[in-house]
Amino acid sequence: MNELTGHQDYSFTCCWSPDNRYVATGNQDKTLRLYDTRDFTKPLHVFEAKNSTFRATKFTDDGRYLCASEDIDYVHIFDAQNFNNSQVIDYFGLIFFFPLKIKT
Repeated sequence: MNELTGHQDYSFTCCWSPDNRYVATGNQDKTLRLYDTRDFTKPLHVFEAKNSTFRATKFTDDGRYLCASEDIDYVHIFDAQNFNNSQVIDYFGLIFFFPLKIKT
């Protein structure tokens, strides 16, 4: 059993990449943490929310992108090839869930 470290509060979302190499967790501490499943001792990347808590995360079916929504106003899309590139969509209003299928 492995313990994920780093978050400071309760987590609301978690998702695995299609190849099971990564797990992403969204937390009330306003961070999204990405872990490499080969080494759970520290997060591979830590992403900061713009406004609120990360409430939903999902990798695309092909594993190319990781999408994460805050509970209001912002959706983040990360390039899952290296996680260095991202886009933030400013969506005015409440956001709770992604559709079950994200088409690329």
